[in-house]
Amino acid sequence: MAFDIDPVLRKDCHLLGRFRYAYLLLYRHRPIPWFILVPETSETEVVELPHDDQLELFHETSILGKFVKVTFRVDKINLGAIGNVVRQMHVHVIGRYESDECWPGVVWGAPLVREDYFVDEVERIRQQLVDWFGREVFTPEVDNA
Repeated sequence: MAFDIDPVLRKDCHLLGRFRYAYLLLYRHRPIPWFILVPETSETEVVELPHDDQLELFHETSILGKFVKVTFRVDKINLGAIGNVVRQMHVHVIGRYESDECWPGVVWGAPLVREDYFVDEVERIRQQLVDWFGREVFTPEVDNA
């Protein structure tokens, strides 16, 4: 059976590409640089993954966090793998600004007025990822949504 990204994530995000272990999505809310890693697994909990897969997911989360911190010049990085609404395993890597609309609270469940990215902004971020990581680490993928 082919792997599919959950329809809710597909609707709420732009598909940017993938790392070795996880697909990379960009949440459709440009004031907050909000990325989501979706590992290609049927497991729903990080603790259920084999140890090596946990390490790879943590590695990809960490290198993405560094990219977000430097590229977007954020004040703080928030990480989370909650999965109460979308059961498919996914990890949020969110750049936070002390001036953002949710600070200092969490962004999950906040009543955000969506402000989607323009197509050229998504392409610019995709290219920044390629430039930062190289195509051997990050493989870009065009989002048809």
